[in-house]
Amino acid sequence: MVLISTIHQSKWIYYGYGYVFILSIIGVIISFQMNPIASHKREKRVLIVSASSPSNVGYKRQEQLLTKGKKGMKERDLIIYRLYDGSWLDHKNEPLDEEQAKAIRKAYKIPEGTFSVTLVGKDGGVKLAKDDLVPTRELFQLIDSMPMRKEEMNRGI
Repeated sequence: MVLISTIHQSKWIYYGYGYVFILSIIGVIISFQMNPIASHKREKRVLIVSASSPSNVGYKRQEQLLTKGKKGMKERDLIIYRLYDGSWLDHKNEPLDEEQAKAIRKAYKIPEGTFSVTLVGKDGGVKLAKDDLVPTRELFQLIDSMPMRKEEMNRGI
């Protein structure tokens, strides 16, 4: 009887670990789906510009720099997400919901209330994170030094 009880208990422990594993996987999938930037992996580079509001001086200056570099951004498959405190815009200037914005901030460690610029590569990794202006020349040089971009340039993309 003791042997049967021990086998029965170990069976439930085994199943318990299985459930924990499955729930962990579901959590990762849900957080992946909530972060809209993840959908651009392997297709686009993403620049996340964060500020307390669109009237933030640093934000305005960064936007001016980016406006001047639109051609270079297009050549490098670079899109922009804008995060403010209380409102958020995707690369098409369409509003994001709060959960998506939280997922982006969490994934890339972007605090609220501060000006910052974060570059996410096509591989999904953070390539640059600054709390200061990033001139497009610096941004383009960084991107052009990346192996994936070098390959694109060699193929004429």
